[in-house]
Amino acid sequence: MNNSSIDNLEKKILNKIRTTNKSYFGINDEKAKYITLLRMGLSPLRAHKFKYNFIDTTDPFCIVCGTTENTEHYLLQCSSYRLTRSDLLHNVSRLVNNFSKLSCKKKIQILLYGSCDVDLSLIHISEPT
Repeated sequence: MNNSSIDNLEKKILNKIRTTNKSYFGINDEKAKYITLLRMGLSPLRAHKFKYNFIDTTDPFCIVCGTTENTEHYLLQCSSYRLTRSDLLHNVSRLVNNFSKLSCKKKIQILLYGSCDVDLSLIHISEPT
């Protein structure tokens, strides 16, 4: 076997065993990064940064509301994001039965990780470009 044949064989094997990158429901990589950071509690939110003693964060409080700026505050409470949140929660409520009646903890879990209680017939997934 020559080097070219070996290289081709290696590429074919690697393509078979490597996983392919999949998007978060068509969300681009930059936005998916923030979902991951929120999941891990390592986002740019003040409570997350304060917990890890970031030099630029002297307290965990939201500069708009004055309450702790954590994942729950960001996703469900902060007045800075009320319009965007309204659209998001409206769309999620169409997909998840009784979403509005769920606890804050369950809502956050669904927003960050999804739900098996989703009406799949209502979802339109566009292919990433």
